[in-house]
Amino acid sequence: LRLSGRLVDARHATPDWDECLQRLASEHVTVDLGGVTDIDARGLGMLAELARETKAVGGRLSVTSASPRIRRILAVTHLDALLDDRRNATLAA
Repeated sequence: LRLSGRLVDARHATPDWDECLQRLASEHVTVDLGGVTDIDARGLGMLAELARETKAVGGRLSVTSASPRIRRILAVTHLDALLDDRRNATLAA
């Protein structure tokens, strides 16, 4: 899944978010944040929700290509365990 722009709560733009979440949750989901310029608390919540749903079906979620700024935000919120790149070990969501 490749994301770009601002990662904010898309529930208002995607009324079927719960259905999308269930379709996305699978054995392994990789979220490429290389194009993400900003992320707010609601966007972080959506990322955490996807991680929980993926874990519930026995899978894992990993995040790649996060900018240093996004990495700092993930670290502050303890979502940095989702990072999956050469500098970080892959961890279960």
